[in-house]
Amino acid sequence: MFKRSHVTNGGKLGMRSYSANSFYKTLIEVTGKQPEWNFNKYLIARNGKVMHFNQSIEPDGPELIKYIKELL
Repeated sequence: MFKRSHVTNGGKLGMRSYSANSFYKTLIEVTGKQPEWNFNKYLIARNGKVMHFNQSIEPDGPELIKYIKELL
């Protein structure tokens, strides 16, 4: 759990002066995907592989469930 913090580098257009907190900065670097809106999801495997799912993927959607089952 995090307290409220920035998850993008300077907002959607990158025009603001703040940067993402270190956890999200690393996720952005690893995946090459910056959250576009609320409800983005990152799935982190035990081996460190990170997958990004945008807000159009439901938390219980078949795409995400498939990858979670593969990792269990």
